[in-house]
Amino acid sequence: MKTQCRVNSVEGKSGRVITGRLLPGSEMFEGIIEMCKRHNVKYGYINCAIGSLEKASFVSPITNKESKIGISYCSKIEMKGPIEFFGEQGIICQSEDDQYLLHLHGSFSTEDMKIWGGHMLATGNIVLATLDVVITEVVDVKMLRVYDEETGFTQFCPKTMEAV
Repeated sequence: MKTQCRVNSVEGKSGRVITGRLLPGSEMFEGIIEMCKRHNVKYGYINCAIGSLEKASFVSPITNKESKIGISYCSKIEMKGPIEFFGEQGIICQSEDDQYLLHLHGSFSTEDMKIWGGHMLATGNIVLATLDVVITEVVDVKMLRVYDEETGFTQFCPKTMEAV
């Protein structure tokens, strides 16, 4: 059976690199959005985010035969720390009404050395000692997250600046 190759892509450029540290007690999403606002970064990607968390909040896909594409997300998983946060990647997007929408995935280990990971949620990820973050700005592209009728989820939807 031959699979389809369906792609939505546009060309942009890398802009500035922003580095920073979220201090103890900071909420991860709020801190990253604050970094973006301070440096006027509307669109970009997180190259790296490492550190420790006092608690983590995430979800992971599960089978759901009743959904449009056969999956949904599990109920929120909350882990108490100390948590070693050793990898986060994500994209910095906007909604259609210019609100920040981060799409972040992370991996981490708990005190018993078990490894976890998933789609990080907007609240419930609190910095313990530090979260060191490196962001690269993307220019000449409008990076949106919009509802996708085909999947039933909010999805990444890049557009050229001229198309908007």
